[in-house]
This record gives sequence, structure tokens and C-alpha cells, in this order.
Amino acid sequence: MKKLFSIVALLLITFVMNAQNKDEFNPYWYLQLQGGAAHTVGETQFMKLVSPAAALNIGWQFSAPVSARINFNGWQGKGALPYNQGDALLYKFNYAQGGIDFLLNLANLGSYKADRVFNPYLFIGGGAAYGFKNDEAIALEPEHPVSLAKKWDNKLLTPVGRAGIGADFQLGYRVALGLEVVCNALSDQFNSKPGSFKPDFDWQYQALLGLKIRLGKKPVPAPVPVPVPVAEPEPEPEPEPVVEPEPEPEPEPEFETFVENIWFNLDKYNIRESEVYKIDNIVRVLNENPNTKISITSYCDVETGTDAHNWKLSENRSNSVKKALMEKGISEDRITTDFKGSRERPFANPAEKNRVSICVVDD
Repeated sequence: MKKLFSIVALLLITFVMNAQNKDEFNPYWYLQLQGGAAHTVGETQFMKLVSPAAALNIGWQFSAPVSARINFNGWQGKGALPYNQGDALLYKFNYAQGGIDFLLNLANLGSYKADRVFNPYLFIGGGAAYGFKNDEAIALEPEHPVSLAKKWDNKLLTPVGRAGIGADFQLGYRVALGLEVVCNALSDQFNSKPGSFKPDFDWQYQALLGLKIRLGKKPVPAPVPVPVPVAEPEPEPEPEPVVEPEPEPEPEPEFETFVENIWFNLDKYNIRESEVYKIDNIVRVLNENPNTKISITSYCDVETGTDAHNWKLSENRSNSVKKALMEKGISEDRITTDFKGSRERPFANPAEKNRVSICVVDD
């Protein structure tokens, strides 16, 4: 069992690190309400051991493929004892179950898409089950003292191992319709008699249908900045031809300072795809003017994050731009970086404009 959990954990870490998002993912809380049926494996027809089941889940989607949830479920279980040439005596007991599940969204392993309709997933978890009101099983004991060797007459607390598959069908931004099939492995005491399968567990299966509700505010897309056009110098007029003296060569036009603003998403320092063309503009200007250098100064908005966090975040933004320029062939000795955190504001409003690296190319 320890080896299985280690393999699952390693797979989850690998999938999280390799997921390439088409849309930007924002973590969120969610609530699941489910209802359906449960079947406790026993010695009679399948349908005779089907009973109602319900579940409440509170989850945290902390990355595109992986989430964790606290699970509460239960209602009623059934058991059966052989009786009268193949017939069976049925009895009921109540239970409540709680635990933690870890979920892996299979659709988001390669890329995250916010409006994807079909999202299949696997999950594994564990917890404990509490049994109570086992009166019907206790009443059968005089007739079947051996069959009920595992009976409990007051209450029962047993560990539970869980695994299953499910799928969410997205109905909108906040609501999804979900279907789950769950396998629970419980103590051999769960249905009051020895198990018929090895290892000696009691097996219970659940089929649940319900709604998944996304909590929190809907993120507002960051405004798309308007590209700043590059001013091309006007051509110098040709000099009039003269015989003598020889005309002096026209002086080269002075270089005009070039400025480019690289915008970042909230609490991020990776360069967005929409900003890559600005890196190319800077590289072109530096290559066309080999005597110029560039200074990079990065900022954060004061409305979010602590001073220490924003200070480090702005340093990371400057380093991201520097790394992108060096990967394009710009020498490190032509690049100067600085960072101000949220202690200075290059723009008054809106706050999003202060999530920026200001790049200045000059002599």
C-alpha cells in the first residue's frame, strides 16, 4: 500500500509540472452535493442489497489537473444471511463516513481549458466510517450466532480506503453536473459478519449523481495593452552635388531612447505570450544599435501582496526579461536590472498597470 501511494504521488507531481496551460488557471474552492445508491457486497441478489446514499464534498482546486477535497457521505447499509434454501434474511444499519480524497483531472494533464465541457477524473483517498443503529442485525443473532460473529451492537468506528472514477459535465462557469462510481474498502465488521472475499474486507460500491459549484469571484481578464509603435527616423535629404570642395560626410542621426513596457499577470513573473513580440522589438533595436544598452526596472501593485513578497516578485520579473533577452543573443554586459517592489508606482491608475517591467534602451 505504501508503494502504491508513493507511485500515485510521483505521478501527480509529474503531471502538475508538465501541464502546459492554454488558458491561465486560477485556484478556487468548490462544493459538491451528491445523491445516489450504495451496494454492500453480500450473500444474496444484487438489488436486495442496494440502499440510499448521499455525499457532501468541500474541495480546493489548487492546480489545473489536481485537487483535494474533504468528503462526508453515508446513509444506510444492508446485509443478508442465508435462510430457507437460498432465500435470505435482510437487515439494515446506518453509517456516516468522512475522509480526504485526491483527484486527478485527466482532461487537464496536457493543457488547461477553462470552458472544457467534459472533464473525466480519477480519485483515491481514505478516512473513517461510523456505524450506528444495528438493531436488525442484533435481532437475528439467536438464529445465526455463527454468521454474525463480527456483529457490533452499539456503535462501530472503522478505517476506510476509497478509490473511484468520475466525470463532470460543465453547464456554465460555476455549475457542473457530475457522476461518480466509488469503491470503499472497510473493516470486516462493517456488515456484522465475516467477509466472503479475500482479503477480509467488506466492500461497498456507490453510484452518485450531483452538482459541483465553483465558489469565489469570477476572475476579471487583464486589460490588453495597446502596442507602442516604433518611431522610424525620417530620411535625411540628399546633399546638392558640388565639385569642390569634397562634401563632408553627413553625421549619423543620434539614437532616440526606446521604451517598451512588459506587462505581467497578478502574482506572476513569467512573460505572457501576448508580450513576446515586445521582447523581439527590444532585441531588434539592440542589434541595430550595437553601442546601446538596456536598463530593466520592475514593479508590483501595492493593492496585493506583502512588501517582502512584492520586492522578490519584482526582482523575478526583471530577471525573467533579462533571461529572455539573453536567450535571443543579447550580451549580459549590455543589460542592467533594478526592481522596486510596490514601494514605487510608475502609474497612478489602474493598479494592474503597476505589474510591469519598464525597459529603456539608450546610449
